[in-house]
Amino acid sequence: MQFSFKRHTGVGISLKADRLEVVYARGGHGVVEVLAHEVIPFSNQIYDNGRIHDFDRFASDLNNTFRKYRLPIRKVVLNLPSAAAVIRMVAMPKVGRKQMQDLLRFQLHDQIWLPMNDPVYDFDFFPPELQPKEQVDEQGDQAMILLVAAPGELINGLVRAFKEAGIRLAAIEVKGLSALRALKALNKKPDQAALLVDFGTEGVTAHFYQKGSLLMTRTLDMRADDYILPQGQGAWGEVAVTAAGESALQASFGGNTDSKWDVFDQENEALLDSLCRDLSYQIQRSISFLQYSLKQRDFALGTVYLNNHVPSPTKMANSLAAQLGISTEILQIPIIRQSVRTPHKVVSLPAAGAALRGVISDAD
Repeated sequence: MQFSFKRHTGVGISLKADRLEVVYARGGHGVVEVLAHEVIPFSNQIYDNGRIHDFDRFASDLNNTFRKYRLPIRKVVLNLPSAAAVIRMVAMPKVGRKQMQDLLRFQLHDQIWLPMNDPVYDFDFFPPELQPKEQVDEQGDQAMILLVAAPGELINGLVRAFKEAGIRLAAIEVKGLSALRALKALNKKPDQAALLVDFGTEGVTAHFYQKGSLLMTRTLDMRADDYILPQGQGAWGEVAVTAAGESALQASFGGNTDSKWDVFDQENEALLDSLCRDLSYQIQRSISFLQYSLKQRDFALGTVYLNNHVPSPTKMANSLAAQLGISTEILQIPIIRQSVRTPHKVVSLPAAGAALRGVISDAD
């Protein structure tokens, strides 16, 4: 399910709050090989959360990266910043796809409220086993669908920007679906209930899956600043970072890191405990919302995957597993380095999954 244009390529671009993550990859059978990876930062005068403000400079920086790695310019796949897209489970009359399109067109102007004007949207049907039992028993003529939407002006701006850059788009999709494709490529398809926690530059995002389908994406109320700022600042300012951590913080904020999570003070157990407690609480709240507000009473989380800029990865996984009582695993994708001088980089599952569209089947 995506806002489709053409077919697939091996290039995926994950749009973030203030930067783009470009990945050239191939994969399957438990392996994802990243052949090229680049993070392109932008000032908010050029780009901000999916919106292009300076088309010429945006296109120039994008073209420089494509030339640097000799990337194919056709059939590129994007995924949107989490804050720019709406993902919603919706109960609709049980009709075919064409009739559902007509119903949505009417109801989006009358009954289904979206926090945007002129939305561009797509949908998919949930499989029968994910239909709430209350509706199957009492209202058998209804079906649950997954609706995704984004502002029309944002989508149109992205299409224009990439067209001016001479790069042809294949699809624009949401991060949760891109990440699901990467999980499949790694032989981690969530056949039962699973959660992917993405520590991104713009915050912490949780993607919930059940039986191979995306159910919900939530941006958690957690900021890196609250756990890494020196004493007296941030929500956890009463816990001071160590001298080594503060030194790393000052050095990294000069622009040498992809994420503030990268300078998390790994030696400060109190900060890590605070972070894990908060994350565990946010996950449990989200599960309750999923079970009761979205009527997914059978959702019983079995696995948690941690990805992207995970602070103190091993300690984080062990602590979270202990607090939740659930298996927790770090998922990181290595890069095939072109040179021994190539620095270590972190590849997000949504970016890798976008690059694998067409290589990894989206069908169950």
